[in-house]
Amino acid sequence: HHLDMGLTSRLIDERSGAEWLRLGLVQRLQFADQLITPEGSPFTRRWSDLMLTGSTGVVSSWNFDAIVRYNADIQRPVRTVLSTRYTPADFRTISLTYRYARNASEQVELGWQWPITRLGGGGATSGRADAAPGCQGRLYGVGRIHYSASERRITDSLAGLEFDAGCWIARIVAERLSTGRAEATTRLMLQLELVGLSRLGSNPLRVLKDNIPGYQLLRNDRSGQPDRQ
Repeated sequence: HHLDMGLTSRLIDERSGAEWLRLGLVQRLQFADQLITPEGSPFTRRWSDLMLTGSTGVVSSWNFDAIVRYNADIQRPVRTVLSTRYTPADFRTISLTYRYARNASEQVELGWQWPITRLGGGGATSGRADAAPGCQGRLYGVGRIHYSASERRITDSLAGLEFDAGCWIARIVAERLSTGRAEATTRLMLQLELVGLSRLGSNPLRVLKDNIPGYQLLRNDRSGQPDRQ
């Protein structure tokens, strides 16, 4: 009952293969009215809103993304998502995202993974966690803050610490999720990872990867199996 049409253009460096720029647009053509909708009223327009997308990594260590949903009837964007991420090296990333839905919501999100300090009198000099010799370690901070500008409050948040001692990794992560304007749930996750052997305790890795753009595991999963809660 409908046809989705899209067009994407990519600019790629011939020597390195890196993608410098990506642009795209998508639109749907309805051949019949859509009777089931989230609002409960039939969708009778033949042409949907136009989706425009773009991303670029032309600036070293930076990535920029944009998604705009444009309504031709009112000749204005009705939904916008703008994001940027700074990743100068492994295990170092900071991201900022702005989301706007016309007459609905306005949100800002900040996420990060960054080394705080080196403990034990040594550690990796390259910044890579897997280069730490012996059991000299490095402490990392991770987190995400989700702020609703329309409600003027922090709705969701995530904060934690990861300590990589080379032969073992300890993680402590606290997550707070809003379930209403005045209600929220909080949980604390603790994990001890014996490198190359096993992980003990509540597994926060899936939460970290799902909520922090660009988050990297301090150690690759040697089993090749996805992390489970």
